[in-house]
Amino acid sequence: MKSVFRISLFVALFLIIVVPVADAKSPLTGDADPRIRVDAGGVRSFDSRWDVEPYRPAAVQDTYTLAFYTFNPGGVCDDDGGVSVDITAQDGDFFHVDDFAGLGGGVFGRLVPLEGSQSLWLGLRDDAGDPELCRYGALPGYGNGWRQGFCTVECLAVSGDVTVDYLVSYDTEPGYDYIYLQIDNCDDNWQTLTSHNAVGLETASVTAAAATHSGSARLRFYFISDGAFSDEDGMWPTDGAVIIDSLTVRDAGGVLLATELFELESPGDQATVSGNWTSCPKPGYGDFAALFPASGLVQEDYCTINNSCVWAFINGSTYDYSCGGWPQQKVVPYENESGDFLFNEIW
Repeated sequence: MKSVFRISLFVALFLIIVVPVADAKSPLTGDADPRIRVDAGGVRSFDSRWDVEPYRPAAVQDTYTLAFYTFNPGGVCDDDGGVSVDITAQDGDFFHVDDFAGLGGGVFGRLVPLEGSQSLWLGLRDDAGDPELCRYGALPGYGNGWRQGFCTVECLAVSGDVTVDYLVSYDTEPGYDYIYLQIDNCDDNWQTLTSHNAVGLETASVTAAAATHSGSARLRFYFISDGAFSDEDGMWPTDGAVIIDSLTVRDAGGVLLATELFELESPGDQATVSGNWTSCPKPGYGDFAALFPASGLVQEDYCTINNSCVWAFINGSTYDYSCGGWPQQKVVPYENESGDFLFNEIW
């Protein structure tokens, strides 16, 4: 089972613990470490002057130091050009209308309109002029960590069963990346009606029973890809995540939203479609990375106090370490109600 979250959390913790930590002895000579200061009361602390002249073994002859970041030159916290990034934040709205011109049917022959001359497509073309796409190993296709949605614009007044009819073609990593059809009561409490995974072409008719709503509802197609094996890393090439066409919504009273054929929009349109549907990518979990003076953080090593600056993923967190006896100490945020986790990096 792939577990990108655990890898990312490891990175976060690693960044916190690899700051210079005082040692009782020099790793070179075994003598008292000159980085350690001992006050009259016997309390030892880290001498920040060693950040200016790093105390470390000399590199072997054929290696070179490209950069050395202390994050606290002169004892002041400084990001040294580091940038925190929320990996869960979406790079854009990737649901759009496409005529698939110039794509030659894609790598696997699936990039064709399902009806008429255009369809709704969740995928990326290979645009040599877009530097953001340089990280993709194979295009056309889709990326890692996508949380892309295509939603009804307004809350619909509905009665009885709600049925959604549509044509769908999909090409995703089996067992991991899914396109869901969901309904809610206009309250963001989404319930899944059906899902599509792996490779397929279907004429779908999906019914949400009257019990799934309270007289009002929204609908969305929601795509989730995990952190690896997609066109982005080139480890699972596809023809994009999903193509949708001939989309109709009806309830017990008749047609609610007329059949959407995606023929009136221009190829590439990502804005509201025919006033009834719009792309709706999910917001990121949040960026909680920041530099903190270590002297203001809970430290459990009573022999050594680290007063340097460290990266920690707790900025703005509403959770604390009260269970450990330190209610003032913030901790990394937990999994949220949508099942998402923090995924931050320092670049």
